[in-house]
Amino acid sequence: MLSNLRDLLWKAHYPLDARAASNMDDLRNFPYPPYPTWTSDPRSTWYNSPLNSLNPLLPLSFALGYYLLAKFANVYFIRGGGEGGGKGGRARDWTKDSKLLRGAIILHNAALTVYSAWTFVNVAPAAITFLYAGWLGAGLEGFKLAACSIPTNYPHLARFVYFFYLSKYYEVIDSLILILKGKAIGQLQSYHHAGALICMWIAYRYQSQNVWVFTAWNSGVHTLMYMYYVFAAMRWPFPRALKRSLTTLQMLQIASGTIVTNISLFLTLYPSLVYKTASQSKLLKQLDPLWSDAYPSPLSISQNRALQCAVGAEGGAGCSCIESRGAALALHVNTAYMLPLLVLFLNFFVQSYLRGGSKTRTRSSSSSKRRIATNGHANGHANGNGHAKSD
Repeated sequence: MLSNLRDLLWKAHYPLDARAASNMDDLRNFPYPPYPTWTSDPRSTWYNSPLNSLNPLLPLSFALGYYLLAKFANVYFIRGGGEGGGKGGRARDWTKDSKLLRGAIILHNAALTVYSAWTFVNVAPAAITFLYAGWLGAGLEGFKLAACSIPTNYPHLARFVYFFYLSKYYEVIDSLILILKGKAIGQLQSYHHAGALICMWIAYRYQSQNVWVFTAWNSGVHTLMYMYYVFAAMRWPFPRALKRSLTTLQMLQIASGTIVTNISLFLTLYPSLVYKTASQSKLLKQLDPLWSDAYPSPLSISQNRALQCAVGAEGGAGCSCIESRGAALALHVNTAYMLPLLVLFLNFFVQSYLRGGSKTRTRSSSSSKRRIATNGHANGHANGNGHAKSD
């Protein structure tokens, strides 16, 4: 069984890998993607410096450091350093009487709402157009070719995927907000922030064709989630059903994204059908005005992918939908991260809306006056950035 799993992970033929190279050589020598820019400048000092943003040491050390700091903050600030002067007691809510902090929290959530919406409307339509054009060009084979050749390094998609990766560093501010509110950083949030950063890095670093799925799915859900946090930080009342629906949407995002991306493991492209499909799909570059002579058109991208498959395949054998071992590794890392994350979300859902919901109903009559007196602070979501956070 273990040998079969190893074969699935490593022994498939990937068109962009050197056939004689070892697995580690393929991963180490896979070229870094070019810097995605709107101008003619092809490079960025931050992108290509010795401590560049795609160096594995940066996301790995940042994720580990954040995770450890989150655990330390829980112990020191929440459980031991609250208003009890370092001797325990209730942790202080620094935002309660500070208009400046509340305003900063609203601005933080509003900025992420706008940014997430901007990312979604630029990534999702471009990817859907690519897939639709493949289907119109040659039916199922055209759709398969399009799904297997959506390029992360295509300039239009690359810039949004790369910036989405960088945004994961900024989003740890959510955890700082929880500490300022006197709330603990739950395992769900700390695991989510740390893991999402690593997953976006490896997907972009190795140019996984599936990275658009994570970017589109996640940015779409983030738009709704951070919009809710804006209103919650303004202390607008929300029905419990809305909070429950957001958590359900987050779980559906994780489950559906994992299923959709793993389908590519079972897709095979055949040289004759693939090249015919690429040649027939002449309407591809007519569907999106962003595709011009300055950038590779979907037609040329699909033709290149077809040629890679034709050259790499032996005889009539097909080639993998996945282009490289690095892209395959990125998919496996994302899947390994998503499954525990889904379990954590399910546990949160049960504790908050099933078991917690029944307890809340039991106590509702006796605590109504207290909730009114505290102006909504008894609600864990009342001030925004609650524990249902989906990174």
